Amino acid sequence: MAEVLAEIMGGHVIVPPVPPYEEGARWVCLFDEHGTMIEVGPIDACKYPNEDALATIKEVPGSTQQFSYNHALCSAVVSFDRIREIAEQEGWPTSYFDGPFKFQGLWIEGRQYIEFATADVLKDYTDLFGNTTPEALDAHNRERERYLRGLAAETADR
Repeated sequence: MAEVLAEIMGGHVIVPPVPPYEEGARWVCLFDEHGTMIEVGPIDACKYPNEDALATIKEVPGSTQQFSYNHALCSAVVSFDRIREIAEQEGWPTSYFDGPFKFQGLWIEGRQYIEFATADVLKDYTDLFGNTTPEALDAHNRERERYLRGLAAETADR
């Protein structure tokens, strides 16, 4: 799927760091001024809301799950608080991410995961995904992967 989207959109397929992403996940990055990127994952993996309403990966082999892994980050013209209010009115789960960049995630109709970023936080996102190169993003991903694997190893040793 990632190769097809990259061909259609004129993008590059990038392997994200594992962890925190699922083995087999791919990013389709355009490296444009907007940081256009679509994340796709294995057919039997999904992002779903758990008790903390966080986007979590769960493998559901051989099933047609309610949730999917594939998602995109879109610009929002309303605040994160307003996104959460709208989601609550609709009965849709949400999750907030405060990592290398910030976004508010929600499951449209309680099913399709979408991430939203407001203008005030988009710079951190575009610094990572916009106007860069596949090589620079790959170097960033491999460093993040090494860091997270090191943290996991430290935790396991305790």
